[in-house]
Amino acid sequence: MIIHIYDAYYPVLQNMVKSQGGEESEARDVFQDSMLIIYDKIRKDELILDCEFGTYLYAVWKNLWLKILKKKKQAYKREHDPGLMLVEEEWRKKDVDTYKEEHYILLRKHLEKLDKKCSELMSLYFQHYSYREICELMGFRDIVQVRKKKHRCKEKLKRWIRKDAYYEILLKQYKG
Repeated sequence: MIIHIYDAYYPVLQNMVKSQGGEESEARDVFQDSMLIIYDKIRKDELILDCEFGTYLYAVWKNLWLKILKKKKQAYKREHDPGLMLVEEEWRKKDVDTYKEEHYILLRKHLEKLDKKCSELMSLYFQHYSYREICELMGFRDIVQVRKKKHRCKEKLKRWIRKDAYYEILLKQYKG
């Protein structure tokens, strides 16, 4: 059943996302999230179809994609914050110069302050585990729950880093 839905509807979604500047991975994420939303509604006996299934599915896609586009637009408008932009990259790089090493140390310092679940989730996220893999490894109900938890943990981490006096010093070094 799901394969039929995928074969019948995914190409339409993929074209919509790509036509608006999106990536293949974003199309897959939107499709997967849409299916999870519909599955959750079915499971809770809350799905009411007053139109064709494809129309309903398209409406779910469109809403999810519009949210992503809105976030992208907000991210683009935000002032360039070199300290925070480098933070996630530092986790992955092995050979880092002194400046980047300082960012890595700052990130590690605040990662260690997170509660165990946040710390584990962020560690897996920084190691490029998919949301599905994180869901299975950590026992979350679904990937929507993983995304929400990751977002909350990441926001907490960013707040702590921004409040750190050392972050201000690094920011001045970068700009100066």
